[in-house]
Amino acid sequence: WTSSNPSIATVTHSGVVTGVSGGKVQVFFTDANGCSKATDTIYVDPVAYVSGVSTICVGGTTTLYPTSGGTWVSSNPAVASVSMSGVVTGLSVGTATFSFTNSNGCTAGTGTVTVTAATVSWYLDADGDGWYAATVLSCGSPGMGWTTVLPPNGPGDCNDANPLINPGATEICGNGIDEDCSGADLPCGGGSIVWLGNTPDWHNPANWSTGSVPSLCAHHISIPVTPNNPVITSSVTVGNIQIADNVSVTICGTCVLNVCGNITDLPAAVNASFTGGGKVVLNGSVAHGLSGKLSFSTLQLNNLAGAGILATAQVDIHEYLELRQGNLNVAGVLNFKSPNEHHSAILDNFSPGFSGTITGNVRAERGYAAATATSLYSQHYFSSPINNVPFSQFAPLYGSDGVYVTPTANCDETQLEANSNYGNVFEYDESNVTTCNLQAWKVRSSGNAQNGKGYSVVKNGSGVLTLTGIPNLGNYSISGLDNSGWNITTLQMNNYQGGWHLLGNPYLAALDLDYSLNGGFDDNVLVLHTHGPHAGTYQPLSMSSNDVLAPFQGFFARKSLVGTSPETFNIQQANRRRTQTAFHKNGAHQMSLEVEGNGYADITYFNFDENSTNGFDPEYDGGKFRSFEGQPTIYSLIGGVWAG
Repeated sequence: WTSSNPSIATVTHSGVVTGVSGGKVQVFFTDANGCSKATDTIYVDPVAYVSGVSTICVGGTTTLYPTSGGTWVSSNPAVASVSMSGVVTGLSVGTATFSFTNSNGCTAGTGTVTVTAATVSWYLDADGDGWYAATVLSCGSPGMGWTTVLPPNGPGDCNDANPLINPGATEICGNGIDEDCSGADLPCGGGSIVWLGNTPDWHNPANWSTGSVPSLCAHHISIPVTPNNPVITSSVTVGNIQIADNVSVTICGTCVLNVCGNITDLPAAVNASFTGGGKVVLNGSVAHGLSGKLSFSTLQLNNLAGAGILATAQVDIHEYLELRQGNLNVAGVLNFKSPNEHHSAILDNFSPGFSGTITGNVRAERGYAAATATSLYSQHYFSSPINNVPFSQFAPLYGSDGVYVTPTANCDETQLEANSNYGNVFEYDESNVTTCNLQAWKVRSSGNAQNGKGYSVVKNGSGVLTLTGIPNLGNYSISGLDNSGWNITTLQMNNYQGGWHLLGNPYLAALDLDYSLNGGFDDNVLVLHTHGPHAGTYQPLSMSSNDVLAPFQGFFARKSLVGTSPETFNIQQANRRRTQTAFHKNGAHQMSLEVEGNGYADITYFNFDENSTNGFDPEYDGGKFRSFEGQPTIYSLIGGVWAG
């Protein structure tokens, strides 16, 4: 005997046919004389396939499969019943099995199903705000968001998908949202103290609809467009703030506007602003919400319950975002503004006593001026305060990624070979140099920046560089930094040395480099000035002083020794600073020297220290670069060789 398709049915030599899978098949018998004959077609019916859970609760239900095409039977109907559509209902504690017979008469059974008593309380708190939306008795988890731990705040959460909406939340009037789960939104006419704006004085009772100045967390205020915007001249406390577009609240330099609730801008077409030298402090007892378009000089979070920038909101920071305590969750847009090359907003979670955190993406801005020195070819040295930001955010990308530029055979500083690779973003690698210093420049046209490294970026004219992503808040180490020991003289008779590495400030804050962490490098790093009176020159910054690097600032650091193991440059978050001061602070014994000519200028600084020697002292002296041809420069000679 033989089968035409053994995958459907097999046959023994004694003619016993066994079904394997659903389908049709013929079997053939061949006698001793070689004569063969086929049977009629044999149809193999598919086995009933069943599936389902192994445990349910008394009073609970579950569905077995399939749900149609046959008949379900329970082995113990007193413990669990089953409908013809496969729905099992637990009736009493015990066990049962279930069988399903399909329309072809084929039967299959489940394993043992156990019915247990529902003795455990489960609570639904999907948004984790401590308020639960439902509770059930179940012997197993009903699903995602359920917990056996009683949420501390109690029941009544009317929106378990939003942690800012619960019975303990502060209600925002007139925004169409029932934040406190009272059943309806609070109208702004009732319960809200309205700014009248008869004069700019916040502290004048005549400027408020109730005839008294709001001063408590229970005082919710509304600030519409009026003839006079409010000016705060001493610290105040309020509950919720609803503020209209184009309204600006001015806070004096030593003043604080304490907000216990939420801040809402309506109708959120343009910014509502909190300006001046003071700050807005979120310090209530429940989580704060920021919605609409809001602009702050300084915003501080001082609430362990945290705060959230809602998904439709945009918040601009012009001076400082201070995270004293609590987490700021960014679901919308958070901009750190930089109006020009002299200033950028700072993220401060590092000041003494600060322990706050931030989650979500931010947008970090850095204003830059046009590179006025023609020798720079519109290049700027940038780093990124955003974690591993894609190179595509620096500038439009082109050129072959990871391929170095090709200098001319005579190492002309003013041009490259006609077929050279080129791009808008460059990385510096001193180990690639053999005959010309320009060989160190490598084009980056794909991939992501490394935290703590600097990059040369082509930017024509002035503008604002904007990078988006997770802000850098950790410690960073750039390893494998060597000094190849090369000395190159270009066609223009300028001399350049190996050992230099282009690094950068990786934070949304000023950075005070620490020489004690980087003893294998010269104390002085070099910062390129792209504009101003000293455009086109490299100015030194001492790691052992209080000099600071601005956010986004790239700089060159030099490994001091040739022929030793590669060094690691260390940058620590503890060295972040709030100052907006750039580059230099005069010491007690310091002299500056400036040279001018051919429309250019350069400046350098001399410090007098009794511990210095006549030689090059890496912990004191700076290797200052010579500038381009025709530009007078004060530069260093190290061992009789120009620094560069």
